[in-house]
Amino acid sequence: MVNTDKQCQRRIDWNLFLSYIKKDEYVQLLSEIDALCQSAGCNAYIVGGAVRDYFLRMDSCDMDIVIEGNGMIFAKSLGEKLNYIVKTYEPFLTATMQLPSGQKIDFITSRKEVYLKPAALPIIIPAGLIEDLKRRDFSINSLAIQLNGRDKGRFYDLFGGLQDLKDKKIRILHDDSFLDDPTRIFRAVRYAVRLDFKIEKHTKSLIAKALAEKAVASLSSERLSNSFLSVLSEEKTAICMEELNRLGVLAEIFLQGSFSINELRKMDDDKIIRYNVLFESPGISCDPVLLKLLLFFFPCSLSDWQSIKRVLSFDKKYSHCVLQMIEYREKFMDTLQQSHLSPAEVYQLLRPLYTEVILCLLLACDHLQIERYCMMFLLDSQHIKLHVTGKDLLNLGIKPGEIYGIILKQVLAAKLDHKIVTYEDEIAYVRSLLENKFYQDLSE
Repeated sequence: MVNTDKQCQRRIDWNLFLSYIKKDEYVQLLSEIDALCQSAGCNAYIVGGAVRDYFLRMDSCDMDIVIEGNGMIFAKSLGEKLNYIVKTYEPFLTATMQLPSGQKIDFITSRKEVYLKPAALPIIIPAGLIEDLKRRDFSINSLAIQLNGRDKGRFYDLFGGLQDLKDKKIRILHDDSFLDDPTRIFRAVRYAVRLDFKIEKHTKSLIAKALAEKAVASLSSERLSNSFLSVLSEEKTAICMEELNRLGVLAEIFLQGSFSINELRKMDDDKIIRYNVLFESPGISCDPVLLKLLLFFFPCSLSDWQSIKRVLSFDKKYSHCVLQMIEYREKFMDTLQQSHLSPAEVYQLLRPLYTEVILCLLLACDHLQIERYCMMFLLDSQHIKLHVTGKDLLNLGIKPGEIYGIILKQVLAAKLDHKIVTYEDEIAYVRSLLENKFYQDLSE
């Protein structure tokens, strides 16, 4: 079991900890964990982010429960008792429990990890809490609180994590950590920026060593992509990217000129405030991670993107959106800078694009005409619908065929240009079209 060295252990105020957790379902869950530990003869600990955030007095939804025993069996037994959904991951000896609120809690079998080669996934061997804490990435994430028995509330700080929290310092636990798992480089930067901490000197030197040994390049495409997207999920993405760039990480992954941190900054500066109406509009749905991805790769050429795709692997929509953004930027940007385009012409240009691609153009292009057209499409044109239908055309004596599509397209263009408004206007406009010999010939 655990080390009883008094220098590494102390107690927290359990009631204060429960008041910090706030959510009733969490409090109930911790009580049930305590009871199950007694009957199962095992110990449970909350480890990592939630403990760190408790001492920082920050809200946390990151709750990992470490079980000295079989975490999967423990989670399944608890799930059956509480009628909660539990999904197990046998190769990793973990399980995820979904609470009624939708919040997910991870249950982990305490273990040690053995890396057979750099950047590979580790071999997992069940072990006690001490070994589990040793395998953690940073000192501030190696803190633990016991959840059961007479030692409930006992706090474990074997590696000086609490002092590092006070000193606002990110410190790696062992010298080979970044070689074993280079994704920890991205996590170091994310924590430093999110918490407004500094990566301490020795940890920075170990990052440099890992980069010199091409550790990041050894990562699988999937793991590297997930680490990259996790940075884009951070609130202060541009600052994270600046730090990664200073450390030399981005140069290991991307060609110079294929990305832009400056474009990412536009998500944080005053320009985005002007467009809050777009992001708050119920008719506009935007994936912020995808939008940041597009802004980051806005300068990217088609050949650059082909090279990047050999290193990173994104899902189909993300890849398609980047390709769409690049192709559209190269083919149609000059057209969108013209001042004489009608709403219908703008609609035809922007309608094929994903919303995130349009928002990227709006933010990245420092051109008032492009901004005006994008705003017009997003707030007005894309929401305009026709009332007239094929049934109406049939009632007007028009035989079904390709003419239906041609006429409806013309009616929509007139409506987009605000030449017509009501259903009656649409019918009248169709009648006026039929006076043209071109449409008369098609309708026969």
